[in-house]
Amino acid sequence: MAICRESLYAGCYLGVCPLLKARLDALIEEKKRDSASSPVPFSAPPPGATLVASGACAGLLAAVLTQPIDTVKTRMQAFMEEPRYQTPKSAASAVSAGPCGAARALFAGLVPRGVRIVGATMILQAVRTALLGMVAARGVEVEVGEEA
Repeated sequence: MAICRESLYAGCYLGVCPLLKARLDALIEEKKRDSASSPVPFSAPPPGATLVASGACAGLLAAVLTQPIDTVKTRMQAFMEEPRYQTPKSAASAVSAGPCGAARALFAGLVPRGVRIVGATMILQAVRTALLGMVAARGVEVEVGEEA
């Protein structure tokens, strides 16, 4: 269970987030070039805005994708002695069979967990960007996704 959840989470902050940031940066540069000949000046977002936006989007995606897995894992840990929570499949069935419906039960607690994950993803993206900048400043070539 944990490897599924962590793989999805890591895929979002190591894969989706950098790609989204690179795309947003490219769109801003394109707008700057296009506005050079326009009578209406382009007001670029503040530094770090693409970092925050990409981190928030990737964090939200990670939270939504991993919430059902996390809910099942938490119930399995909380109710270890109950037979219906012994395997991931039986625990998912037990959670889904609740009175409020499967979707509502599996996504219960998404907002507080989502806020934590969005914040963590933005921090991880900022640290990753800073570390890649430090490595590049030392003249070490690193091939990482779009930033190579």
